[in-house]
Amino acid sequence: KEPKMMKTILMLLALLVWVSWQSEPFSYDPIANDESVVITPDQLSRFTVLTDRLIRMEHANNKGIFENRATTAILNRNLFKPIYETKTQDGYLYISTQYLQLKYKLSSGAFTAQNLEIKLLHKVNGQQVTWTPGMQNDGNLLGTIRSLDEIGGPITLNCTLNSNVIVHDESLHCAWGLISKFGWVVVDDTKNTIWENDWPIQSTSQDINDWYFLGHGRDYKQALSDFASISLKSPMLPRYALGTMWTRWYSFSPYTLKKVVSDYVSRDIPIDVVIIDMDWHKTSPVPKNHENYWTGFSWDDYLFPLGSEHLNWFKDQGIRVSVNIHDQAGVQSHEDLYSEMAVSNGIDPTTKKAVPFDPLSQKYMYTLRDIVLNAIGVDFMWIDWQQGGKTNISSMNPTFMLNHVRGTNHVHNNVNMRDLVLARWGGLGNHRYQMGFSGDVEHSWDSLKYQPYFSQTASNVLYGYWSHDIRGLHTDYELSVRWVQWGSYSSIFRTHDAGASAGSCAEDDQESCSLGSCTPVEIWRMPVKYFEANRQAVQNRAKLIPYIYTLAREAYDSSIGPLRPMYYEYSNVEQSYHVPQQYMFGSNMIISPIVEPSDDSLMTTASVWIPEGSWIENDSGMQYTIKNQNQTGGCVDVPKFDCAAGIKITEATCKERGCCWHPIKSTELSGIPWCYYAQPENTFVTKKWDLSEVPVYVKEGAIIPTISDDFVTNIANAQNQYKGLTFNIYPTFEVLAIQGSYKLYEDDGISREYLNEKYAWTTVSYQGTTKNTINIDIISSGSYPDMQRERIYTVVLKGSFPANAVEVNGKVISYSPNKNEPNTWSYDGNNFEISVTTPLVDTLSKTQITVENDYLRSASKLSGIKGAVKHCILAKGALDEIRVDRSLYQKLTICAGVGEYITTKVSLGLAKDVYPVIDSFNDTFASALKEVQELSTTSPRKAYAIALLQSAMV
Repeated sequence: KEPKMMKTILMLLALLVWVSWQSEPFSYDPIANDESVVITPDQLSRFTVLTDRLIRMEHANNKGIFENRATTAILNRNLFKPIYETKTQDGYLYISTQYLQLKYKLSSGAFTAQNLEIKLLHKVNGQQVTWTPGMQNDGNLLGTIRSLDEIGGPITLNCTLNSNVIVHDESLHCAWGLISKFGWVVVDDTKNTIWENDWPIQSTSQDINDWYFLGHGRDYKQALSDFASISLKSPMLPRYALGTMWTRWYSFSPYTLKKVVSDYVSRDIPIDVVIIDMDWHKTSPVPKNHENYWTGFSWDDYLFPLGSEHLNWFKDQGIRVSVNIHDQAGVQSHEDLYSEMAVSNGIDPTTKKAVPFDPLSQKYMYTLRDIVLNAIGVDFMWIDWQQGGKTNISSMNPTFMLNHVRGTNHVHNNVNMRDLVLARWGGLGNHRYQMGFSGDVEHSWDSLKYQPYFSQTASNVLYGYWSHDIRGLHTDYELSVRWVQWGSYSSIFRTHDAGASAGSCAEDDQESCSLGSCTPVEIWRMPVKYFEANRQAVQNRAKLIPYIYTLAREAYDSSIGPLRPMYYEYSNVEQSYHVPQQYMFGSNMIISPIVEPSDDSLMTTASVWIPEGSWIENDSGMQYTIKNQNQTGGCVDVPKFDCAAGIKITEATCKERGCCWHPIKSTELSGIPWCYYAQPENTFVTKKWDLSEVPVYVKEGAIIPTISDDFVTNIANAQNQYKGLTFNIYPTFEVLAIQGSYKLYEDDGISREYLNEKYAWTTVSYQGTTKNTINIDIISSGSYPDMQRERIYTVVLKGSFPANAVEVNGKVISYSPNKNEPNTWSYDGNNFEISVTTPLVDTLSKTQITVENDYLRSASKLSGIKGAVKHCILAKGALDEIRVDRSLYQKLTICAGVGEYITTKVSLGLAKDVYPVIDSFNDTFASALKEVQELSTTSPRKAYAIALLQSAMV
């Protein structure tokens, strides 16, 4: 028993902790800037010009009384006054900005199509657009829903069509997208929950209409940024959240959890976060119902006898820990802190009466968090279900309330740490609690195929960090690998099993010592080739942390998520709206995960849309240049999309829409020219992909930062400061424009000091010269307490011939066969890339690297050779394993050895000897393919080898 004084102190602290009324990390003011407000003479209509493309429109119930309180979605209306003009003419009020003109008939009542319109002053895809109330917006690009629980594969994100779907007794909280192909979106906030003092209240709006008009045309990025200015930004996640998360529904102890970490480390697989599913806690001694079993807030005395002290080992290692929480049964009398919780909520603890779950009670929610949950000692909470789908406020749900209270824990308690929750989506505004849990997803190819679309589309409502259960099936290891590969290029990477990894399946096939039929939650519980592909994907994810974390900073600054639909960058190209499985990963990478199973060749055929510009296929080094489809010869006779729906249209307007013009021909009877979108030649790359490959395309000249190989750690890699960075520079094909730059973001990764400008930017730039050299400059600016003041840099020139000479800070450095050896350079003939590694340098001083290369401007000569060599190696290996006579595929053997031959020659100072090999490579490769095709064996490995070679150089 604790002394009464301690109980009293705890109770008072718990009651006082929610006195401060703003718990978001950013200050806000729901009352608009007076200079941005226009009120009609009858004082019943109010228009607030929030930005030059965002206008709030209100019609009040009572004269002069408008809604000034915050709502669930809208917190901040006090923005800088944009430039606008108003006038009254012929009984109408006009409000004009650079982009919009609003027209309202004065004293005409609530808004209708007869008294209100907004004209977009810039055409949308060549069309003039005028909005009136009630217009249907079939061009809305959609948003997101609560989760994917109990949804077998794809579900529409159209909020009208899914409005009747109920999962776990809860609606989908569907949110329409904030952007539309039509150029406008209206957010109706009239019936949203009113908030006062950072808490929802039972109150209706003062307005009959409370609408927000976003008229951004197809400038989708600005639309999202503008909405974030009134709904608040998504705070930055702690950097560890971008690493590798692991969880499993299983009854673990500290010993078995430590073994999980050991298993990862021993297999050279990075791990950053351990999440313990529900069996970590006590349950009611006499469970009365299902919820009493799931709900629990105290460490199980038998599994974790020392409670949160068992977490010290993980914290010492740098591993972050979370636990699963189910709320519905409230705090019951068997909980360790029941007495303190009961007293704080006015319940006599001697009655043993449970403290009931009440998501609308400030007292309950804050005392639960601050007395009970924070005592668990973990880094963040995984909020699972069991809390019900409704509250006493019809427009508010428990999911949002739990996310709000736990997603502002540190801010509310004045702890200088970033908040994080793993939870389902609660509706528009939930982006402020950034990391989504998509629930118990079905594990099938259809479900995998849907997830890239689902995740990227959520960016349309500022929700950029969906986390999905990544696991496989015992019957389909290939599906497991493809899921891991997709996860490695998603916002959040978390492997999990919801129960199928244990149970009766564990008894299967024991006598034959097989793996049984249980789901393999561990990515190594499968045959070697699948495990190796999994490990490569996780290792690549670990290396990409600097790139992904910089995307997280970009998301904070611009409200554009890491996963971006193709139409963000190519909004006037119709095809960008028809490739749901691919997306931009930042502005420099296209990712198109493999979401279909392989065929009899053991490879998977997939098509990737390549937009205008020049791109490098990451696995193969193949180079693609796509010209604007409106250039001469760009419009071709292939499947088309009508851009004008048969209306009369001029050639100039057609091309302004980004479409192709098909003039009238004497053989046509319609008499109407055809304006259509057509795919430029070779816009789609269709080929077969090996299990080890993911379609990733990098923009020419891009710089992609990674953690240097020697500095990737298997424990807490994501949270560690970067002691060694590699900048991968992709080739530029325009000989007169060998230049580029990139800015990498860094901070302490855990505190909110980034809000106080405690961070650094590392700028990397390069410039080609007329003397066949390239100069690379690296320098950091800014500071934060844990900043690396010294670091080893590596620069990798992708798709390059060997160097003639290399200097670092004006000093010639020598060649080394060991990649990443400080103060040396090396050449990898298998990947055709130069690596230059500096000595330990001062990050705040400029580091300059100069590479001399006679073939600097001949990158196109190496297009695809890297991938062809790799496929020759794989094909040779397949044939070697079935003991085919090697004399029958000598050219294949030569092709497979090209990379090592080149590397060896360069290491011997005989780089010029490799040029004839490269010049003759296409002939060698063609001969190798012919050899394999002529082999007499009927083994499936021959078909695999042929498919490998035929998919190279495509």
